[in-house]
Amino acid sequence: MPSLNMGRSGKDPIVCTPADLHMLTLMETMKQQMNQLSLNVSVIMARMAPAEPVVDIPEEISLPLASLEEVDHFEGWLKNPGNTAKKQHLVGMLASIGGRDTKNIIFNILAHIFADSVAKSINWKGMNNKRKFSEMATKAIMTRAVRKNRMSDKATDTEINHYAIRWFNLACDRGGGRRARSHPPNDHSGPDLFLIRKSNLFRHWAVGKDEPVPGPFSGSGPNVNEDLAQIHFAESESLAEESESLAEESESLAVRDLEEYAELQRKERERKTIQAQRLLSTKQ
Repeated sequence: MPSLNMGRSGKDPIVCTPADLHMLTLMETMKQQMNQLSLNVSVIMARMAPAEPVVDIPEEISLPLASLEEVDHFEGWLKNPGNTAKKQHLVGMLASIGGRDTKNIIFNILAHIFADSVAKSINWKGMNNKRKFSEMATKAIMTRAVRKNRMSDKATDTEINHYAIRWFNLACDRGGGRRARSHPPNDHSGPDLFLIRKSNLFRHWAVGKDEPVPGPFSGSGPNVNEDLAQIHFAESESLAEESESLAEESESLAVRDLEEYAELQRKERERKTIQAQRLLSTKQ
């Protein structure tokens, strides 16, 4: 007589006729098909459900933020518990901006929130008397918007933070900033002008003249030292900002590399475990 393994352990044989076994097999097949049909219906219903409407930016908020005063006002608006529903609509609006990948989506969202002029006054750690983006309420809104977009819904905190740091680091280069620093205006001529080149920046000053010099300098000959002091101070500040940007980016890359290494180690352990299980099964 055929038997069917049932009971609590699934190993207790129950004697049954061939007809009973056939009926039980058909019932099990029907159960699996019903589960699959239920799953398909759930997927279809989810696709047919009306999409959540995306509303415009609330009237009290104007994006992109063009000044630090507007940034402070926006931060206060985000921290107000009475604006919870409006914040959800704002997240949906930012998520709808889209992009081709996670990096592009983050760059597009930040560009929609901050104007380049104000982005230069913000960085990740708040160094050099800049605003600290890592502790701003805007960062939380940006993260929610990134993960609400289906192209970047699996983005990790490390990945989002890395691209946010990069976007703010590049703020000074956008809008022709890099070109302006590399090629400052030069409308000087004449044998009495000296050309100074340092860090790819060209500077001019007059020697032994009492006339004001047009262009990068507005002082006359006796004020050359003051002009040079201002130049060195500005260049030192620029180098400090670049060093800070490189440090932030290096830290972000180091964390990401460690996470990737840990993930590779985990996958390798899983692969070896599967191989060992297959080997044991073959021997048995």
